[in-house]
Amino acid sequence: MDKTLIQNIISDYEASVTKIILFCLTELPFFLGAKRTISVLRGTKSTFAIEYHLNKLHTFSVLSSFSSNQLSKIIEILATAGLIKYENASADFENMPVLKITDNGKVYLEGKCPTHITIMDVIIDNEIPEMNELEKNLFLELKGLRRDIALKHELPPYVVCNDQTLREICFEKPTNTQLLISIKGVGDKFVEKHGVLFLEVINKHVGQQPING
Repeated sequence: MDKTLIQNIISDYEASVTKIILFCLTELPFFLGAKRTISVLRGTKSTFAIEYHLNKLHTFSVLSSFSSNQLSKIIEILATAGLIKYENASADFENMPVLKITDNGKVYLEGKCPTHITIMDVIIDNEIPEMNELEKNLFLELKGLRRDIALKHELPPYVVCNDQTLREICFEKPTNTQLLISIKGVGDKFVEKHGVLFLEVINKHVGQQPING
């Protein structure tokens, strides 16, 4: 494949992600801090989101495949590039600086800005850390659970969740719903359908860990 072609595809993807974040800032009914903006982009169905109808926005959950940490880093990149800025909060429910799109950000959103935003270093994760014995056993059992769920619903296993998500679960070992949903690749639907089963397996393995100290 032509190297220039794939570079152009990646560049277009980076621009699309950037524009989604910028557009989100323009369609919010009021200014929000980075944390709540990220929750909109990831599609977190919190009481706050429902009360203020944030779940009705075009950009709600559009970037649900990104982790909170990834989106936080991307927002910092956009701030450094001058496409967004932080300002002191003007809303009662925010006690931290809020995000605003800048004039340069509006120009970028309209496709009239030549600025190139590089975010792939934040997105790409091609390193696979070594698992310890407990994590390997947990990974195998979760793969078995995923297979059983897939067979029951006549789905390919990767539709339930992919191996990268399983590995992340094994490393983080979330023991409750709030921790589980913070894992990259885990969304509300996954937690609703499979959360209890996965947490049962995880907690069983976490309980086997030796107590240090």
